[in-house]
Amino acid sequence: MTIRYSGTALTTTDSILFESVFHHQPTRKVSTNSLGEKIETKYQYSLDFRKSICDTISDCYTVYQSSYNTALNTFNYQLYCTNSGSCNCKFKAFNNIATMFPWQESNYITCRRANYMDSSNSYKTCFQSAKSAADAELKPIYEMHDRYIIVPIEVTRWKAGKLTSSGYTKYELVSGYPSPSKLQRFPCQHLLQVSRKLQCLEIRFPKTAVIQTKQH
Repeated sequence: MTIRYSGTALTTTDSILFESVFHHQPTRKVSTNSLGEKIETKYQYSLDFRKSICDTISDCYTVYQSSYNTALNTFNYQLYCTNSGSCNCKFKAFNNIATMFPWQESNYITCRRANYMDSSNSYKTCFQSAKSAADAELKPIYEMHDRYIIVPIEVTRWKAGKLTSSGYTKYELVSGYPSPSKLQRFPCQHLLQVSRKLQCLEIRFPKTAVIQTKQH
């Protein structure tokens, strides 16, 4: 965006970044003006609160890709062979790779089912264990994971790399469903300008307020 003031062009460049691998919501908005001043708004969503040990469970692709490349390299090498006796080694190369590829795909599917897709998969077991051990503040957020509810939990604003304001929404479970219970904002409002005492703005939601919108 460009605005002209007294013949001088004032330019502001706005960028929206999507940096999370767990959802498709914007995680950062950046505005940079002609003076090089940068203002950022950062978003942390419910799906960004992770149990790190559960995210270390293999997605199975690395092992599949490695075995696939090994089979393909072996096949390409065997294509340069020469016939030995009555055995056509090139035919053997094609036969081997025709056998290996389905076997590797079958192993990949088996791994994915065990880790993520079966009813009692490894990730589900790990996450449910973390959810059971979570405190009252984290448990509603983990419940949003199970229901695939994506909402901002914390929003922070930065200028020149320094925090200028933030907002945090606390959730609680109401009849087993995650519901916003309190919103806290910073900077705090001055009670007394002389003593510079601070009081954070806090908004409490009625317990009947339940999220009904799911974002996919």
